[in-house]
Amino acid sequence: MKVVILGSQGQLGKILLNSLNKKKKLSIYSFSKKNFNLLNINKLEKYILKINPKIIINCIAFTNVDEAENKKKQCYKINSHFLDSLSKLCKMNNCILFHFSTDYVFNGNLGDYKENNITKPINYYGFSKRLGEKFIIKNLKTYLIIRTSWLYSKNDKSFLTKITNKIKNNISIQVVNDQLGFPTSAYDLSSVVIKIIDKYYKKKIINFGIYHYSNYGKEPISWFEFAIKIGFYLKKYKNLNYKISSVNSKFYKVNAKRPKNSSLNIDKICNTFIINKKKWHLELKKIILNKYSI
Repeated sequence: MKVVILGSQGQLGKILLNSLNKKKKLSIYSFSKKNFNLLNINKLEKYILKINPKIIINCIAFTNVDEAENKKKQCYKINSHFLDSLSKLCKMNNCILFHFSTDYVFNGNLGDYKENNITKPINYYGFSKRLGEKFIIKNLKTYLIIRTSWLYSKNDKSFLTKITNKIKNNISIQVVNDQLGFPTSAYDLSSVVIKIIDKYYKKKIINFGIYHYSNYGKEPISWFEFAIKIGFYLKKYKNLNYKISSVNSKFYKVNAKRPKNSSLNIDKICNTFIINKKKWHLELKKIILNKYSI
């Protein structure tokens, strides 16, 4: 079975590519901006027609929440308009589309959001991602939209790496304590996608629609609590001297508003595809142990 990954040099795309390449039953084709401008839908269409894949996994996204407020045209082009064109291309070529969206499609007043809760984004990034979802739903029936939250990995731009670098260099850290959610390991999200693809490969049946996935805990946590746990696992195995303090988000001057509690309810995807919930702090620990060999 042929699978195409778009955006294979991004945080999630790299991980998915490495994992899927280990599946001998799959033929994997990956494209990134290093190959060509993937937003050029006419050029992309030529490759898709030639390959004739059964599944396209889209990892292309404009993810800088603050920059989205100043670069709305670029953000719209990537997160919204491209999805309109890509979903039409998938329909024309009878492809299944996997796409990743965000907890920021919600306003954060509720928390524990289910897939059928009303979306009401409070920043342009969330708005553009929700509009991209709508284009897919309008144009295509064979899609899986997976909304996730606080995605992180060993990527140099991820929250984990930024906090780790500051801790290792004994730089004082201030982290907001009034924005709640659940961190999601990009490695774990990748394993969920692969499990769904495996099920489809075996049974040729898949339940299409919107799903939520993140790691979980008894209660949603703040970015401050996330940073504290990163420091705890690092300090447990290395002699580090650092200080992390909490701060209210109103003291940070940022372009985009953030939801107060954007935690996702993941029961639907876990029940539909028989996926075990993963505790966020244990997934974090696994990544730190692997990255730093401690």
